[in-house]
Amino acid sequence: MAEFHDHQRFIGNLSYRTAGFLLLGGVTLAVVGMLMLRYDQLAALDGAMVIALAFFMLPTQIHERYLFLVLAFVAARLASDRALWPVFIFLTISATLNIVGDLRGFVPVAYAYIVESSLPYVLAAGNLVTLVWLLIRMIYLSLPPRVWRWRTAEVANGSKDW
Repeated sequence: MAEFHDHQRFIGNLSYRTAGFLLLGGVTLAVVGMLMLRYDQLAALDGAMVIALAFFMLPTQIHERYLFLVLAFVAARLASDRALWPVFIFLTISATLNIVGDLRGFVPVAYAYIVESSLPYVLAAGNLVTLVWLLIRMIYLSLPPRVWRWRTAEVANGSKDW
């Protein structure tokens, strides 16, 4: 497996570390924009969920344990949106395998398998897809109904969340 360091150049003079923080800043701005359009408890949970996952995924040198923080926001949101169950299950599995694959002491056999396999890349790709989906979903839910003419009447009048 190729090894990258956060000080290496990503594009031009932009390091991986700087690119990660710029992407995190972009996600944060998107959340702030969404909260300016729609501010309620569910929107705040959506924003916290997206920022927490972006904080884990985008900057370099973020410890594996920070993925568990996302689960608290997803769990709080599950009460009103059952569509998030697959996200909760996937992120729980991903967080657990990230910890087991990073710390030898938990399950040495699993650690060896995870380190030698492509599983970390699969989990990273799944986490990124999840982040993008949650970001798009958050933006979709914050826009006025007239923007999305194909939204159902239940979603448009606020009686249904997704």
